[in-house]
Amino acid sequence: YEMLNEVVERWLEEGLGTSFREIHIDQKIGLPARRIAVEFLKASKLGDKLTFDLRIAKIGRSSLGLAVVCSCNGETRL
Repeated sequence: YEMLNEVVERWLEEGLGTSFREIHIDQKIGLPARRIAVEFLKASKLGDKLTFDLRIAKIGRSSLGLAVVCSCNGETRL
């Protein structure tokens, strides 16, 4: 879950040009997680280079659904 949060934080910085801190502290906009569901398809080992892909799955009036896929060498892990 820590790695998934890091993916969201990097998306805010690199994709949207803002930071997690700026959104929460300066703009006073929260990004609470209402539901997190994870399906582990295959175990990863120490030293595996993981690739995380984030996409917007749904945009609502007051909510946002994100989907993250984690893979290693083209094989989906999470």
